[in-house]
Amino acid sequence: MEEQFSKITTITCRPPEMIDVFKRQIIDFKVDIWQLGCILYRLCFRKSPFQDINKVSIAQAEFEIPQSQLSQKTLSLIQKMLQQDPKKRPNLKELKLFLYSREADDGDGFQ
Repeated sequence: MEEQFSKITTITCRPPEMIDVFKRQIIDFKVDIWQLGCILYRLCFRKSPFQDINKVSIAQAEFEIPQSQLSQKTLSLIQKMLQQDPKKRPNLKELKLFLYSREADDGDGFQ
């Protein structure tokens, strides 16, 4: 499986369930949510959340959010998308609700 995953994903965007295949987690659309979270992180901070390509860090979803001027809503969105457990990651409907909700807004709007 790891060989196939390396053909279809880059290591810096590969989710934990594709790193630690021995856990036998379901590979579904939550992989896309993780990868979208990696892309959003890269757009916001100009680097990968897993810049050092450490498989252990990826498998445990260990990353840091740098100090920034981004809204709390944006930072929260990144953290939700980069949850280690795919069951805890939002689906597309939940992402849409989060993006358009006022509850998670910190007053500055979504940035």
